[in-house]
Amino acid sequence: MITILTFAACEKKKANFYVKSNLLQYDSVVGGKTYDTSFYIYNTGTDTLSIFNHTCTCECTLIDLPDGQKINPKDSFLLKLKLNIDSYGSAKDKKVQCTFKSNSDSIFNRLEIRYTVKK
Repeated sequence: MITILTFAACEKKKANFYVKSNLLQYDSVVGGKTYDTSFYIYNTGTDTLSIFNHTCTCECTLIDLPDGQKINPKDSFLLKLKLNIDSYGSAKDKKVQCTFKSNSDSIFNRLEIRYTVKK
């Protein structure tokens, strides 16, 4: 007797954190002002994306993202960001990095914000 075993390929579902550009560039901003911007986080994976938390290297960056935010597969979330610019006596280049921890393949996803403060 011949027994034939057939195994179905099981593809593991994965979430994928994706932004079109991980760099926000402001060429000339005024110290003491607040700038509002937004961008989409996409889940290009096949499983629900969960964003557990986020941190930024500067308290000047406020992100409207609830801990535990979930994004369904092939869906997106509009992330709103406020950048409070410090006042400087002279033009100064600044760089802020925000890190998002999620269940995607790349556990830590980064967004970089660069700006130059003008007099």
